Amino acid sequence: MLTISYHRGQRRIFGNARKRGARFITIQAGRRFGKSRGGRTNAIEKTFRDWRGYYDPDSPPCTMIVMPEQKRAKQLHWPSLLAMFERSPLVAGINKTDLRIVFNQIEYPDGVVRQPPDILLAGAQDGGEKVRGNRLWGILVDEYQDFPPAMWRQIIRPALSDTPNSWAILIGTPKGKATPLAKIRRDYAAHEGWQHYHALTKHNPFIPRAEIRAAKAELPPRDFRQEYEASEEDFPGRIYSEFDPTKHIVDSAPDDCQLAFLGFDAGDVNPAVVVHKAKQIGGKWCFWAVAAEQMGNGSDAVSDAAQDARIAELCKKFDVDRVFSPPERGTRILAFREHGKAVGIKGMQRTIAAKNSVSPGNSFINSLYYQNRLFVVRGCWVQPHDISFPDEINSYHRQQDPKTEMFIDEPAKNQVDHRLDAQRYDLFTLHTRSLALR
Repeated sequence: MLTISYHRGQRRIFGNARKRGARFITIQAGRRFGKSRGGRTNAIEKTFRDWRGYYDPDSPPCTMIVMPEQKRAKQLHWPSLLAMFERSPLVAGINKTDLRIVFNQIEYPDGVVRQPPDILLAGAQDGGEKVRGNRLWGILVDEYQDFPPAMWRQIIRPALSDTPNSWAILIGTPKGKATPLAKIRRDYAAHEGWQHYHALTKHNPFIPRAEIRAAKAELPPRDFRQEYEASEEDFPGRIYSEFDPTKHIVDSAPDDCQLAFLGFDAGDVNPAVVVHKAKQIGGKWCFWAVAAEQMGNGSDAVSDAAQDARIAELCKKFDVDRVFSPPERGTRILAFREHGKAVGIKGMQRTIAAKNSVSPGNSFINSLYYQNRLFVVRGCWVQPHDISFPDEINSYHRQQDPKTEMFIDEPAKNQVDHRLDAQRYDLFTLHTRSLALR
């Protein structure tokens, strides 16, 4: 009827949780362990194995899979759910608007015919109201470290209270010691009905060990422990802790650089651009910031026409191959392409939406400094507010929790960081899409 399978690392966790009769479990996992797939598989298995209640069509019970944003939930989980259920005789209907799957009655392992709970996909961008408004039999909370701190206490736990044998799986990756995931693991460390699991990337048998060894060589030790060993690390204040002015500020870029890219951070008052030249050395791409500008004076608006003209100048000066612009500014992306076409600048015509992932992007930039693959050409910057580009890199810091005084893996507010955003747009997008190799 259904094929349920786990890799051995997942099977160890969910088999142990069932053996111990755990009602609530947390999984803190390294990247690519398979936490989301394993959690989804276990939620489906529970739905078709353990349900013993009554299906009320006026208030249907549901197994909910929730992420911080519905868009993320739909991208990660919905295609797999459709692949499993869209043509299955188990299914009575699929609502692709509400992201809900309704099932026909089935015979359960105890011999009783029942209708299973619906499977419902949701995001918590509304503060969790969709969670609050449904009758939960079970819930998989994916990327729990990114949820509001009071989500469990004020919304999820009360929503599970009116359904017998309800359950929850909370999964995520560590982002320091001050996240909701880290806190709930501490707060419920010895509570009855709870089990807590820790999974390393290497516990996924399908991840090549050579990839893990390569990552260990490329990443700063703290980043490797966090990302691959699921370690709760203390975050230092500086985001780019591996930037060393004595090593990473250089007099010039190599004459034989092969490519050039421009990152643009949009804004009416503080638009910024960074241009990188790129060259492959020893099979790895290295980058030199040859221009780092914040347009305008920091107080007066900079017109779109002035932005277009300056970007065109820089594209022409450095023979830029591609421009990267924030994804939420679609009209500016189209305007750059049109302007580039009008003035005959190929790189501007090839403007694309950048990947705007702040914490992963910052970790990647820091790893480039750690590997000595990212440099700043001396004097390339135009200084806003008397802050040079190297000073902007050095002073870029994380938020600090006012209660615990722990650092949170998010940039503090009200920093001069527009050029850093521009730098992250082109370099992290190149990394994730392998565009530097095209």
